[in-house]
Amino acid sequence: MSVCRRRDNRYPVHVPVVLTRGRRAVELVTEDISFRGLFVRTDEVLTLRQLVRLEIATGEGAPMALHAMTVWVVPPGNPSGRVPGAGLQFYGIGKDEQTRWDAAVALGKLRGVSAAVPLMDLLVRDGSSNVRRAATQALGCIGDRSAIPVLIMTLRDPEYRVKDGAHRALIAL
Repeated sequence: MSVCRRRDNRYPVHVPVVLTRGRRAVELVTEDISFRGLFVRTDEVLTLRQLVRLEIATGEGAPMALHAMTVWVVPPGNPSGRVPGAGLQFYGIGKDEQTRWDAAVALGKLRGVSAAVPLMDLLVRDGSSNVRRAATQALGCIGDRSAIPVLIMTLRDPEYRVKDGAHRALIAL
């Protein structure tokens, strides 16, 4: 009999995230989210209790800038076959940021994996090429074929990395 020790439910939502530790920023995608944190897919092993900076594309305006602490690590090639990555718990989040995040989680709870609409909106409207690139990755992971027209339009993006991400997402679909 397994005992669930989580305080919050996790919802399988793929959201683009830019994770910065030190001076190095990496574009990632969440595997799931909860009200207090998220799990990001990455083959790079993070150190437990390491503080990181996150930019999370929530689909409403500028990305959220938050700090988090690594509280769980699943290394690549783990015997359980789980997706490699890191569990991140928000650290020092303000009231406004928490309210915005709670709304994003509620949206994820309602839509589940089908968070393609806010991601497509990011592709069209967001000024950050990092966010647009991460959105293309998330759309490729979600597998929602309704994103194909927007991804085709994104092939004309001025940034090469965004075009490349759109191309890879289209191949995945």
